Amino acid sequence: MGLLQVVTKGGNRSIANHDGESDGLPEQARDVSTVNATNSLEFTLLRNSGDPKVVKKMLAELVVETIRGNQNVTPGLSQILKALKTQMADVLAKVLSEKVVLQSRIDASSQNFTKCGEPATYKDSYKQAADSKEEQHAACRVMEADLKNSMDAEHTKYRGRFPVSEPACRKVFDATHATPLALDDLPSLATCFGDIKDLSAVLSSLMTRANSYKIATEHHTQKKGACAELQNEFESAVCSYHVHFEAHCSVYSSCFDARKSDFDATQKMVEILEASHKSLYTLSNNTLCLVEALEAGEISKMKNLLERCSNITVDTKALEVTYGSAPIPHSCVTHKPSAKPCNASWIQEKYSDKKWFENAPAKSCVECVIPTTNTTARVPWEIIATDAACNPRYTSRSLGPTPSGKHANQAACQEWCEIDANCNFYLYRYDPITASRSSRYFCAKFASCDSTNVFKDGDGGHIYRKPAIARKQATAAPTAANR
Repeated sequence: MGLLQVVTKGGNRSIANHDGESDGLPEQARDVSTVNATNSLEFTLLRNSGDPKVVKKMLAELVVETIRGNQNVTPGLSQILKALKTQMADVLAKVLSEKVVLQSRIDASSQNFTKCGEPATYKDSYKQAADSKEEQHAACRVMEADLKNSMDAEHTKYRGRFPVSEPACRKVFDATHATPLALDDLPSLATCFGDIKDLSAVLSSLMTRANSYKIATEHHTQKKGACAELQNEFESAVCSYHVHFEAHCSVYSSCFDARKSDFDATQKMVEILEASHKSLYTLSNNTLCLVEALEAGEISKMKNLLERCSNITVDTKALEVTYGSAPIPHSCVTHKPSAKPCNASWIQEKYSDKKWFENAPAKSCVECVIPTTNTTARVPWEIIATDAACNPRYTSRSLGPTPSGKHANQAACQEWCEIDANCNFYLYRYDPITASRSSRYFCAKFASCDSTNVFKDGDGGHIYRKPAIARKQATAAPTAANR
């Protein structure tokens, strides 16, 4: 379908295009132009009137040829120019009105962020407590590692006192010295006593080393137990933080991410449409200028108008859209935990990569017990069809010429379906071109989607399936039947 038909679809002022569709001209004008324009620029203009760029080029050629005296403005051409002026006026009005729609789309996507609310009940104290416990636990493990080194050093000193050998005379002391000795044997007895005295000193030093080793072991054991308790407190604090984040920030974070994605997609779409509208607006004004030149009659006027048309600068400020920017998310989003206790990456980050770990290894990690919550809203909705509607017929719908209420945007339509237990599918469509004005914004809910009707115009939006619906109910993709 030609661009001019798209703009005035449903009316009776569209001009013929290269596909041979109805031109919408009065019967008399069509007959006259066909007769008088055969094998001429008029006929070519008529056949290509669905393409604005071709129309502009042909009109410029007509003006030049008319100035040169090779072409006349026939009654048939006059009828074509009259219809063309009407269409160009419609185009200009259309793109100007669409600017309001595009601006409302941008404004609505910006306002969507307010639906996420504010995680007012989120408290930094949970993260601060987890960070504090981590510092305490790490400091304890450093001390434990130092005490382990001290214990090992005392153990080495203790072991260094061995082997301990008793005096040789000690083995036969009772038998040899049980009875009074002869005076000549007293020196050997004195020597034996001296050896026993030396052994006593060795044993005294050994006891000192043994006591130091025992004390070092006790200190290490006590610190190890204290660090194990701090590890429990640390892991518990982190788990509490995870629970608090999930309850008070995770939903907000997911909501914000979804709104940001919608905001970016909307802005990209509007930027494309704005550029297209400006181009069409400029082209239409150039076309009207050339039509005016053809209708001028006098050659001098036609020359002046042609020169003006060649140098015309069309002001498109009226079509400019004011773009906003996404708000800065709540600070809790930046506090999102990277991993939960006992995950391999978490253990590596918090324990095994630390310098103290070799001499003060952490005990077995205790996994978090996270309360189960309903996360259906955060599960992506699956798109099962594009540019189509479900069969059987929708259960309810919301539509209008401007974005508002349930049909304000895709997010609003999804929320409407989400709170409806009987809604398992929804269709959201924004069609500013081919849809009637009353249904440009369209949202429909469906209980089931056994098959689909295809719109075949490229502007039919998407059909989304609710995440909660059992996959067993969709053993095969819906079949498409042309609408």
